[in-house]
Amino acid sequence: MPCWRSCRGTCTIVPGDARLELARAADGSYDVLALDAFSSDFIPTHLLTQEAARLYQHKLRPGGVLVYHISSRFLDFAPMVAKLAEGLGMVCLSRLDCIEDPAEVEAGRMPSRYQVMAEPGVLPDCVTQRSDWSPVTPPADMPPWRDDYCNLWSVLRR
Repeated sequence: MPCWRSCRGTCTIVPGDARLELARAADGSYDVLALDAFSSDFIPTHLLTQEAARLYQHKLRPGGVLVYHISSRFLDFAPMVAKLAEGLGMVCLSRLDCIEDPAEVEAGRMPSRYQVMAEPGVLPDCVTQRSDWSPVTPPADMPPWRDDYCNLWSVLRR
């Protein structure tokens, strides 16, 4: 059973391009926005820009949380997402979901990286009280991505 079916409360999944679909929604409509647009190593840079992050922030209710799934074999998006959070005055924590069970590796499960963003003091205890979530400080000299600028070299794993 998909995990969203066991959510307490109402969980609505809206398929489509996040920015186009969210632009149609009323401001303050969501408690949680989960961006899970990374497949293989496709890079949806238009979802990681200042303009996109502002849109997401406007669509959240007070106390809402943004969740980014940013797994990539070759690129490290954690500093860029942290830079977006910094620009919005939000806090940002990151977590690597490691695979320790050899059977899961054998079955094809890969490690996943997640980041959460929220207004200061809003992140739930299930995030802030776990040692596997840690803050990410973006490099001071890293410009945030915009709709008219992105730099994939700046997030290349070295």
